[in-house]
Amino acid sequence: MFKQTVPILIVLGSIAGCGSSPTMSQLGGKSSPDIMKVDNAFFKNITETNLVEVQSSQLALAQTQDTSLRAYAQQMVSEHTAANSKIAALAAQKHVDLPTELGPDQQKMIDNLKPKTGLDFNKAYIDLQVTLHQHAVDVASDEVVNGSDPEVRTLASNVQDSANRHLRLAQDLQGTR
Repeated sequence: MFKQTVPILIVLGSIAGCGSSPTMSQLGGKSSPDIMKVDNAFFKNITETNLVEVQSSQLALAQTQDTSLRAYAQQMVSEHTAANSKIAALAAQKHVDLPTELGPDQQKMIDNLKPKTGLDFNKAYIDLQVTLHQHAVDVASDEVVNGSDPEVRTLASNVQDSANRHLRLAQDLQGTR
């Protein structure tokens, strides 16, 4: 029994003794859901938020005649589509499955927006964008502070910067409604 324990302790000791802990993928395994709980939540929440931002902005492009809202909506579609690609690439590398459809809560946001028209639509759309971007800032901030994976925390920091910029734009537009 002692002979079996010694090699395991040597391997564990060499892992613990190196300057930084290896990732699960470096050890040949998948990331542990327990270890990456915050990271997994970030991926899920930010993807769901981006999906709503893109779909609501596509709806705005189809429904509003307001040129400033149309420009904002086009920017959101373009930037959030690009962000989703970056998020998906890192998630795949980390063996994290992402949602591809809206969940019930997110679908309700879109469903509440669809029947609105004119100024009611414009106000509801920009109010939703403020809410979604504030949520994105919060989700990214949580990951930056509490995340376990440095690459995911870096991505979250970039998301946080973009979300703050988008939030300010949305708040500026909200102030004109």
